Amino acid sequence: ESRGGSIYELRIPGKRKRITSLKFYLKMTNQSSIGFTKTWNGNDAATNFRFYDGEIKRYHYIDIKTTNGTFSTNAPSANFSGNNTAGKIHKITDGSTYKIDYEPLTGYELNYIKVDGRNLSATDLQQHASSYTFSNIDSDHSIQIVYKQSTTPPTTATYKVEHYRQNDNGQWPSSPNDTETKTGTINSTVTATAKTTGDYVGYEVDETKSASTKSGTVKSDNSLVLKLYYKKSQVNYTVEHYKKDRNGRYPQTADVSESFTGSVGERVTASQKAKSFGGYELKSSNPTDGLTLAAGETPVLKLYYDPIIYRINYVLNGGTNNSQNPTTYSVDVTETFKDPTRSGYTFLGWFEDASFTKPITSTAGKTGDITVYAKWSAEAPAMASYKVEHYIKGSNGQYPTTPNDTETHADTVGKTVTATAKTTGDYAGLQVDESASNVKSGVIKQDNSLVLKLYYTPITYK
Repeated sequence: ESRGGSIYELRIPGKRKRITSLKFYLKMTNQSSIGFTKTWNGNDAATNFRFYDGEIKRYHYIDIKTTNGTFSTNAPSANFSGNNTAGKIHKITDGSTYKIDYEPLTGYELNYIKVDGRNLSATDLQQHASSYTFSNIDSDHSIQIVYKQSTTPPTTATYKVEHYRQNDNGQWPSSPNDTETKTGTINSTVTATAKTTGDYVGYEVDETKSASTKSGTVKSDNSLVLKLYYKKSQVNYTVEHYKKDRNGRYPQTADVSESFTGSVGERVTASQKAKSFGGYELKSSNPTDGLTLAAGETPVLKLYYDPIIYRINYVLNGGTNNSQNPTTYSVDVTETFKDPTRSGYTFLGWFEDASFTKPITSTAGKTGDITVYAKWSAEAPAMASYKVEHYIKGSNGQYPTTPNDTETHADTVGKTVTATAKTTGDYAGLQVDESASNVKSGVIKQDNSLVLKLYYTPITYK
């Protein structure tokens, strides 16, 4: 028996009895039976009990019928759509809002709409030409949307725009990544609009793709399909190469700078772009893990090279090496070989081969490990003199016809000697002009006729 609100009392007439459990059912008008159970255990038959916290959810039903049209709803669990979907009944929670969208099949137009068995007026029909919403639902409803064959030919039709994105392998998929359905005026020319956001960031339309169809004429049978093919956007990037100098520092300006073009997403690593500099090896890069090309950037990959350290092996042939002779060398510093010693012998020079056919005086122009051989003469050496002439470039850019300085030296006949450049006094700030006709070394002759010549030009500083 109801006592108001949601409080119910149960009275059992007759003999006093002990109730050990109780099931309570509520039947609501136009609803199925809804079970509502509470269990109570009591020792005193006179004890009163009440129900307070039961909640019964009510549902209503929307009956949707269409003729020559399609519809969709905002209820995901009951989202039916199709042609002539008569009798689709949707279960809706009490108090909710339910929207129905509908449209005619091609060649049809709206005839009438019935809501709960009542035809909409002309004004309401115009207002609800494409959708109808039931709000704050508290009872069952029905809606019938009927379309009739159009008596006027359509002025618009649909067309599709298909978008194809290039894969990492440089190819395009056989099926579009995205398809858009658009509406246009029949026989009008339409042009596809390229996508630039979301998954299409870093892509651009490939204007050279022959399969592209950027524009076309809208057809009444909705058959027009436009196609856009996207390639990965191109990115300009630079690779700079820095070689460590003899002071152990890298220059502020790159020794070599190269420009390249790649695609968005492409990986560029140091090993891919390293150059072969004789006597140098790649040591590091910045960024250390290379580049990943991204749209809108102009990145720079910097590669750093260190001189390779090579070994020098000496074959002394019974002599004792000069303590100043190095055991290693690198291309950034030229090492000059000093004379070894051997009691009772005259040193005739260093050679690159054991047969003494290729004389060598320094590491200039060399790469790789080298071996030098000492040549000796046990005979009493014949002595002869030779000259070293030094020429300084004048302010007119010309060298004088007579030397600025002349040195006279004496040494063993047949020995190969090398002129030593001056670096002090008048020669400070000068360097040997490698493009001039220098005579840096030669073999001492018995007639004292050997003349070595060195030409000096000012050092140019950056």
